[in-house]
Amino acid sequence: MVTGGGGYIGSILTGQLLEAGHEVVVLDWFIFGTHRLNAYKNNPHLTLLNQDVRTIKPAALKGVEMICDLAALSNDPAGDLDVDLTKQVNFQARARLGRMAKAMGVKRYMLASSCSVYGANGDLIATEESQINPLTTYAECNALSERALFELSDENFAVTAFRNSTAFGLSPRMRFDLVVNIMTLNAFKDQEITIHGDGLQHRPLIHIADISRAFVKAIDSSTQVVEGQIFNLGVTNVNIADLAQTVADTLPMDIEIKYQPNNNDARDYTVSFEKMRNRLGLIPQMQIKDGITEVFHAALRGETEQTLDTNTLARYRQVLEGDEGIIQEMANISA
Repeated sequence: MVTGGGGYIGSILTGQLLEAGHEVVVLDWFIFGTHRLNAYKNNPHLTLLNQDVRTIKPAALKGVEMICDLAALSNDPAGDLDVDLTKQVNFQARARLGRMAKAMGVKRYMLASSCSVYGANGDLIATEESQINPLTTYAECNALSERALFELSDENFAVTAFRNSTAFGLSPRMRFDLVVNIMTLNAFKDQEITIHGDGLQHRPLIHIADISRAFVKAIDSSTQVVEGQIFNLGVTNVNIADLAQTVADTLPMDIEIKYQPNNNDARDYTVSFEKMRNRLGLIPQMQIKDGITEVFHAALRGETEQTLDTNTLARYRQVLEGDEGIIQEMANISA
């Protein structure tokens, strides 16, 4: 089962699992539509469940051996849009699903967490054993979910947490609220990139195809390798100013880099990926320039563009403020 399987990463992971011969159940609310999985709609090994992860029933887990849990209100700004809802989806629903999965005999639970749990670590390089410092609701919910799920972990219910770096790359459910993707699109459209603040804040980065490969690696690994383990997932650490220069250097046009002061983002962290490479055996295949190039060429061909559905925060805001049916559904679930 892939929760959030219709999303930015989930739609890529679903494809990788199907191509590897797995039977896949995608559980998703599908507020971005089911058409993101159209490439696999005729695959007899794919089942779609249009459900809210907060209200999933045990019967949905019948026959499920492994869960890749990607269902969440994605990223820090979106998590602060509705704090109570974020806690429901990103923590309470995950803890509930973990307990339910263990009771139903699921063998493995793989959680998509985030390197944002490190918050700000100055000049230190964060390993999986480093003290965490979540600065946002989104990061805090990831930390709480890790703790709740690891309390359930044993040799019969192996829990693994992947602390994802900031993702980039092309997806059927594209996102242009992520730093590499939006820098590339802005450079393509306007021949300029705007940096908020001094650009010295660091981010670890990873392509969504490599995040998906980590889940597949965990599925193929022995229980002893993954049970109770946290893995930082990333290809490199880079500060925002250097990233903008990389985008400018990669694209075949002149790009102007501008700075806008008064950035209030306190997140600044650098992360080690040695455990990912040495214990899990995952060597990322996609570099930052690869992601920039694929997004640029997709935009050049007119195959992707900035719309409401490619900005997660804007789409969530529309759902919360503009769709009375969904708002009522949320109210009923909350009650």
